[in-house]
Amino acid sequence: MDNVLKQDILQRCIALKNDVSIVQDKAHGICNAVKYNFGIEAVDEIQQLLNSIFVKWPEYSGNEYYPVPDPDWDDDRYCEKDAAYRAYENAGIETMWHGPYGEARMRLLDFIIQTLSEELHNAV
Repeated sequence: MDNVLKQDILQRCIALKNDVSIVQDKAHGICNAVKYNFGIEAVDEIQQLLNSIFVKWPEYSGNEYYPVPDPDWDDDRYCEKDAAYRAYENAGIETMWHGPYGEARMRLLDFIIQTLSEELHNAV
């Protein structure tokens, strides 16, 4: 992936972190918010980059499509990967970006910003 695209993704993540109201659909997570308005040819590349960062996040759920863990996960009910999917599917406007689940999403966003910033800095 070229650094121009990484820089663009980084800027979108920073903008999202500063103002989550830019998310067109409040039910969208980080991936859809970042990919919005990119050309169709870049979408897969962006998803691959984000997935490569998700797996490094200490709180990673184990599910690359739903990386934010369920704050109410109870390992007796179902596996953590399934819990992350259920948390995303059950999240509404009030929980996607706010409350314990939203706070975890914001920590992931911070992690993405930090990781991309370091990668771009080291590429110079």
